[in-house]
Amino acid sequence: MSDGDFIEVCEKALDPAICAALIQRFDSSGEAVRGATGGGVDVKLKDSWDIHISGRAQWLDAERVLNAAMMAGLMRYLRKYPYTLLAPLSLSMPDAESSAPSQGLMRSVWWRCRTIC
Repeated sequence: MSDGDFIEVCEKALDPAICAALIQRFDSSGEAVRGATGGGVDVKLKDSWDIHISGRAQWLDAERVLNAAMMAGLMRYLRKYPYTLLAPLSLSMPDAESSAPSQGLMRSVWWRCRTIC
């Protein structure tokens, strides 16, 4: 990985025994269906087999384990790229003369983040 491409791999995010148990459970569940996108199933776009586990009692333990691993990886990512948190905010403030939204605040926050971080 080169610095600055924003793609991260979290090696050993799950204990190997837990990972193997989840894979075995997935494979033996009989619940897997072809992965779909917003436009339906298109294996050229998404060639996968999926199980919807969110909010299902029989998968609650797996959901918790996977969410904990995801959150740990997300926190590491955000600590490495803290300005990621600013993008969805679209910070602005009224322009002193016209009262129109100004993006000056966003530029100022970005500059401070780059300077301090």
